[in-house]
Amino acid sequence: MGFRRGRHAATTSWPAINRQHEHLAALHAAIQARRELVVSLVSQHGVSWVNIARYGDPRRTVDVVYDYRNGDWWFTSIADGARIARAWNVTGCVQAIIWDLGRS
Repeated sequence: MGFRRGRHAATTSWPAINRQHEHLAALHAAIQARRELVVSLVSQHGVSWVNIARYGDPRRTVDVVYDYRNGDWWFTSIADGARIARAWNVTGCVQAIIWDLGRS
């Protein structure tokens, strides 16, 4: 039985996966525009996320995923599951990440 057929068909939303990649790509592009940040788009075992660090300080990183929580799509932290910003607020997400990386 294929993953796209049978009992899994009702639990998988392929358009949401495409939306996930679109939003993560938008976040990736917005962070690439910042000279003080280093970013990589990571995909492993079917899960994609954005890894961000300050340029010259790779000790502290932030990993961000695109997640559905409480009826809305959010950028969330992999480390603790905390919501960073709503998916449509890429600029707010970038600002929150810069603030978080600056705390250390």
